[in-house]
Amino acid sequence: MIDFKKRLNSKDESKKVNPIEIYASLDRAADKGPLRPAQQRILSSWFEKHKEDRDIIIKLHTGQGKTLIGLLLLQSYLNQGKGPVMYICPDKYLVDQTCSQAKQFGIDYVTIDSDGDIPDEFYDSKSILIVHVQKVFNGFTKFGLGNRSIEVAAIVLDDSHACISSIEDSANIRITRGGDLYSQILSTFEDYLKDQGLAVFKEVLNGESYDVVNVPYWAWTEKYEQLVQIFLDNIEEVDKFSWNLIKDELKECRCLISSKIIEIYPLQTPIYKYKFFDKASHRILMSATTNNDAAFIKALGIDKKAILNPLVDEESKWSGEKMILIPYYIDPNLDRTAIVTWLAKEKKGRKYGIIALTPSNSVAEYWENLGAIKATSTNMFNLVEGLKSGVRDRTVVFSNRYDGIDLPDSSCRILILDERPFSQTLFDLHQEEVRGSSDSVNIKIAQKIEQGLGRGVRGEKDYCIIVLNGTKLIASIKDRKLRKFFSPQTRKQVEIGLELTKYAVQDSISESGSEILNGAMKQCLARDEGWKAFYSEQMDSINYTSKDSKILDILEIEAEAERLFMIGDFNKAKDKYQYIIDSYLDDDAAEKGWYLQEMARSIYPVDKSKSNIYQSSAHKINHYLMKPPSGLEIVQLKIEGERTSIIKKWIESFDDYTNLKIQLDDILSGLVFGPNYKEFEKALEKLGKILGFGSEQPELEWKEGPDNLWCVGPNKYIVIECKSGVKEDRDSIAKSEAEQLLHSIEWFKRNYPKCEFTPLLIIPTRNLDRGITLSKESKILRKGKLNTLKKQVVEFFGEFKRSDFSSISIDNINGLLNTHHLNENDIIDLFENPYYQK
Repeated sequence: MIDFKKRLNSKDESKKVNPIEIYASLDRAADKGPLRPAQQRILSSWFEKHKEDRDIIIKLHTGQGKTLIGLLLLQSYLNQGKGPVMYICPDKYLVDQTCSQAKQFGIDYVTIDSDGDIPDEFYDSKSILIVHVQKVFNGFTKFGLGNRSIEVAAIVLDDSHACISSIEDSANIRITRGGDLYSQILSTFEDYLKDQGLAVFKEVLNGESYDVVNVPYWAWTEKYEQLVQIFLDNIEEVDKFSWNLIKDELKECRCLISSKIIEIYPLQTPIYKYKFFDKASHRILMSATTNNDAAFIKALGIDKKAILNPLVDEESKWSGEKMILIPYYIDPNLDRTAIVTWLAKEKKGRKYGIIALTPSNSVAEYWENLGAIKATSTNMFNLVEGLKSGVRDRTVVFSNRYDGIDLPDSSCRILILDERPFSQTLFDLHQEEVRGSSDSVNIKIAQKIEQGLGRGVRGEKDYCIIVLNGTKLIASIKDRKLRKFFSPQTRKQVEIGLELTKYAVQDSISESGSEILNGAMKQCLARDEGWKAFYSEQMDSINYTSKDSKILDILEIEAEAERLFMIGDFNKAKDKYQYIIDSYLDDDAAEKGWYLQEMARSIYPVDKSKSNIYQSSAHKINHYLMKPPSGLEIVQLKIEGERTSIIKKWIESFDDYTNLKIQLDDILSGLVFGPNYKEFEKALEKLGKILGFGSEQPELEWKEGPDNLWCVGPNKYIVIECKSGVKEDRDSIAKSEAEQLLHSIEWFKRNYPKCEFTPLLIIPTRNLDRGITLSKESKILRKGKLNTLKKQVVEFFGEFKRSDFSSISIDNINGLLNTHHLNENDIIDLFENPYYQK
């Protein structure tokens, strides 16, 4: 064999460590040309400024080659003598894609053997290990837990946000209804949960509820030893991987219960147990430019500085083209029903794919009933491949799949986001309910929406029309508190979409709403030069301002408080939450209450009395939080000021009538008879408020009392029990429903002595069977009269359609309330007497 090396003029045999030089030396496939400019700039910046950094976040637009960058960086570490190294993908499918790319580019790699063993080439730092996240992060990981973990020098976490979900899931225990374990846990905490709300507990017990009940931290602590024995006695019902990971931290977990499932979460994702990641010398997180990376702090223990200073290509402001359209803004007749009916239809020979993303199966089934085809776990791969190969006659609808689906080019030219995404875990659902519109809640919602917006544009030259559908989604897009968590690129695309609506209406005065919408869509699909130039000009004007680090500061302090609690430093943990309240919350009562509750939880193990004081304070300012073990004082509901002034203030909170109408329609759309009674009760509370009344949900806020309570005048109230979830063809009112209204009346009399009130049952029927009685003051509100009330409300606010909101007078509002029969007596007159069957 000829020794070519000794005949080289240069005797330098050292391995190259500059990733750009490494790429030049690779034996790559013939069709793999030079690095793209964006890749070169990222790799050069890393090598010159960041290669010694421990935590690095690399953000690149979709289609700009993040995978190759990650592989080259790992190869550089290997060539520097730093190993082992691993490339972690969010799923098995992407492992295959990454391996394919590594092979085409000539990069040595290995995967987990078929028998589950880790190859020697990884241990010996000869090759990059490519693996999916579930294989790495689990309670019996081959890479070891705690001090048994292997040492890893460098890790690339690809599509990091998708990986986070799997990492968090690895430590969560889920127990489904039907087994002994679910029943025994519910029974163990029965008395505590009854104290938090008897009616809600009974509905959960009967499997009839949409509620999520939070097991009080004091109950979890007091019943801990009994709870451990229950788990051990029913260990076959517990996921062994999750159990092995958190069994020693079970005492520091949160527990939430619904009528279908129990979910148990560690206070802090135990990333420290995955020592191979927690102590790795270099952690490189790949993230799309559209993602907000705040979640990295608590989920992965990433330093705030890395999040504030990601490695980005400064010369690439944006990538791909999105025409965002909001049909409802063009014409209120283009509501959700109209859009679904139109875009769900099958069309033979369609040259481009139409995709709908929905938050749930029930919404997806609505599309399916109108002609779309629903993607499932069994047909999803074939549907996606069909779209890519030209099978596009039917609209494809995906349920709760806002990431992990890539639909480039003609596979998706029209993407519909139908309704706002909602939380899937019980903890997130609970936070949405008790924390309102806090940054911690909004950041997750914004993340989901942004992920959905990115499904149809997968490269620099790709383009897609995105239709935003549903009043809740549109209201979220308009919400500045939520929109601030979008990336600069997405914020600008939304701004363009809002401007497009105005231009479309201005330039097409004689056309109908559907004609205007069709015309705008055709301009994108036909590649109108004017549209493309306008879009490019607007996107080039993106201003990358400095990031607001407030939410990052809060999450970092939270993470430290949780760590202190876990090691038993309870007072210091409490002080951390106090610091958040003092330094960051201003006048946000809901958030202040949340952190007071966290203080109460933190101090409970060493000072139960002080914990109760904190919990009482928390509930006093945020009634949706847990009722304290003792000392709760119910505060009477009042109208805060003049009713007309309250209405005027609500109207003035909007920029224009269109925005007011969206919010109004969002409220009224919840007031429909159907299974989602929680939305009905929340909408009824909001309706009371926008009508200028005092309005609350006592059962939710005080854990007892009626579903809703309106204060409609001085010492004058409507006590409301909602049975909107029962079947509309119900013949009569059940005994239990009549009893619930009677219990609510007794609660009201105890807490509102000497006050005038009207008891109201909202239900599809007014018939009472023999032997069932209601109090003589009781009234019924059925569907027909409810719709009358909604119509009057729409017509009342419609009077301000052409008004200057700043010049609306109190007298004008008062006169219109009379005109549209919305004074308190007019509303009560809508209610019917129950009919006693003979």
